[in-house]
Amino acid sequence: MPTVHRSETQRQAAEQPPDAAELKSAMDVATGPAPFEGAVDQRMRGANTGTELTTGGVVNVTSPTFAAQMAGSTLLMVGILIVLLVVGVTLIVLALKF
Repeated sequence: MPTVHRSETQRQAAEQPPDAAELKSAMDVATGPAPFEGAVDQRMRGANTGTELTTGGVVNVTSPTFAAQMAGSTLLMVGILIVLLVVGVTLIVLALKF
């Protein structure tokens, strides 16, 4: 929902032209030799210190209510798929018969 402050800020931004020197200085940033090297090192360190996530571990931490809801929605989707498949086959057979 628009507010008075937001409306005022947008109006002021529209009245002021962009500062070309500031934009140019922001674009002139020197890149490092390997910009993603630090992130990969941090992920590798984090992966080595944690315990391995297995299916049994996921089952142990999943709440039974959530698991039941997921199983129910999966069964519902499979049921709808089977009903649509039967209806589709029936319509094809009827179309070929007549």
